[in-house]
Amino acid sequence: MGADHGDPTPLAVAAARERVKCMEALLAAGADPMACSSGRFSAMHAAAIAGSVPAMRLLLAGHPEAAIVEDGIGRIPLSHELPRHSNMSAAKCLLEEGAPPPADKALALLAKALIPLGTANSMAVQPLYAALVARQPLTAEQWAQVPSPCAGLGAALPAVLERSTAEAALLVQHLCAEERARLRAAAICLSQGRGLPALPTPLLLRVLALALAI
Repeated sequence: MGADHGDPTPLAVAAARERVKCMEALLAAGADPMACSSGRFSAMHAAAIAGSVPAMRLLLAGHPEAAIVEDGIGRIPLSHELPRHSNMSAAKCLLEEGAPPPADKALALLAKALIPLGTANSMAVQPLYAALVARQPLTAEQWAQVPSPCAGLGAALPAVLERSTAEAALLVQHLCAEERARLRAAAICLSQGRGLPALPTPLLLRVLALALAI
């Protein structure tokens, strides 16, 4: 039986079982990684449920938009991965290598993942915000949904600065104390550079951002 009868597609079955070689053969034979069985889910949804990064990367290599395909009730693959709280590398893979998800939907999923978790697990979820904002512009209202402070957010500063200094300023407001201290130290070192030519403001901001992200 095929997808028209509501059964999972062969590619979704292989992804759920983490059979990467079988997936490669099915894709080579023309299997559609975007296909969703009627009322069910796609191969990427199955890979997210399995938490299989190799299966995800195989699908994303040719079809990054598979990261945001919706199942029968409107859930993207990240919706299945985040509630597991067991494999943040899989969620990070979706955010870094797939097509960027709708910002509001991704922020809601990340916030939901934070709420029931203890401090240690919350720290594991927080770096996912950096993966999101590095590729997805946020409005001021959306930035208000980002935890403050947010661990690991400084890694996204160079990418955010490339698209908007105003948005980079919003990011800085959400940095943890350690990252703020590193940024301040870099700024002091640059401002006290005796005998060095003054740097243009855009270049100065870029240097500061890179100093924070290293």
